[in-house]
Amino acid sequence: MDIRKVRIEKGNKCWDVEGVYGSGVCEYLDEFHHCKNCPVYALGGRHLLEREISPDMIKEWTSIISLPKEPETRDLKSFVIFRIADEWLALNTNIFQEAVVNKFVHFVPSRTNDYLHGIINVNGELLVCISLAKFLNLPRVMPDTLNGKENEYKYILIIFDKYTRYAFPADEFLGVSSISEEEMSQPPLTVTKSDNTVTKSIISHNSRTISIIDDFKLFSLIDKKVVW
Repeated sequence: MDIRKVRIEKGNKCWDVEGVYGSGVCEYLDEFHHCKNCPVYALGGRHLLEREISPDMIKEWTSIISLPKEPETRDLKSFVIFRIADEWLALNTNIFQEAVVNKFVHFVPSRTNDYLHGIINVNGELLVCISLAKFLNLPRVMPDTLNGKENEYKYILIIFDKYTRYAFPADEFLGVSSISEEEMSQPPLTVTKSDNTVTKSIISHNSRTISIIDDFKLFSLIDKKVVW
């Protein structure tokens, strides 16, 4: 079998014309059973790889390769960012589950207090709704009264500690962001010396100063303050 002669006679893509991808009348199919086993097909593949590169392709790849490399950002951590009063706060996404909107919090007689708003129904499950604002010594999040419902909050965030889930209202929910450790700095001493502080670091992100909450300290405070 003269491979190059057959290729000239049958054309560059004989497999699409007489081969298995075409009419299937090629006389060499009895010998090779499939075009992929035929040396003519293999030669066509080599020619495809050996073809000359067009000037347009060279120009395109040269412009791509010559672009400056973006600096690598290491040690990225994921945080959910939200606001209570005028303070921007962040929690590790490892303890965050979801954010829900326009949820009514039910008052619980003899249980509701400054730290505990009450209970809330999220997807059929009753969760304890706490006041994160109280734990952080911030002004209490006020219900959304635009729709005329007294105890309905615009944003409710759900967090979990092992097998226990808690809900808390926020004034604004920004979403999830990735932040590098290089952006983090220690909070002021006036904050860290406070007995009830749960702030472990401060970051400046997208023109905002954000306090990152220590989730271990937060859940420890919840266990102490929230008695159900």
